[in-house]
Amino acid sequence: MSGTGNTFSITSGAANFTNQVNAVAGISWSIAGGSTSMTGGPLNIQSGGNFTMSAGSLTLGGGLSLENGSIWSQTGGTVTLGADSEFDFSSLTGSSMSGGTLNVTKLLTGVNGPLGATFSFSGGVINDGATAFNGWYGADNADHPFNFTSGSTGVINFTGGTTSIGDVNGWLAAGGIQYNGTISPSSFIVTQPGGVGTTVTLMAVPEPSTYAYLLGGLVIAGAFHRRRRLA
Repeated sequence: MSGTGNTFSITSGAANFTNQVNAVAGISWSIAGGSTSMTGGPLNIQSGGNFTMSAGSLTLGGGLSLENGSIWSQTGGTVTLGADSEFDFSSLTGSSMSGGTLNVTKLLTGVNGPLGATFSFSGGVINDGATAFNGWYGADNADHPFNFTSGSTGVINFTGGTTSIGDVNGWLAAGGIQYNGTISPSSFIVTQPGGVGTTVTLMAVPEPSTYAYLLGGLVIAGAFHRRRRLA
């Protein structure tokens, strides 16, 4: 499907594609409800392709590949990749996730992107079920970072059972996963409540709310006032 200015959109019902789908330059895809399945293979969002996921469900027969110059935007809904598939976040032009759920069965990788390719993650949940490469491949350095934006509420769950806290901390230290465009391991929380062989969860350290700042200021001001009276 191609053509500058053309749009495929679905808000309800079901759309089922049995051949491989290419989101080529000039066409926009919008999934805002209903269910869409692409069982013929991976979804390739080619340079100039624009794919928006805001509600509903998208089920793929393979992986999801973002070529340089393409845009993927997920603000809601559920995306489920096929068996033994990858989410390749190699786009340079603003691909992002701010809500919804992304289920990846094999790998998160940015290795195929150009130098500086980033993926902005400000919200939503990614469930990475891979056992191969502990769920992360080629995105373990600052050349192709996965970027948690400032104030991100996003969560990555490595559910495959082979990922360790040490693995994730290593990716943070190397700059494969960054916070607000910088290498900052202290900006993240890495947990494994079930112990070795269970899910490892990665999230950014929550930023204090405006209310918390205000309350903290009032407490400090009150303490200062009491000290002056005592003096």
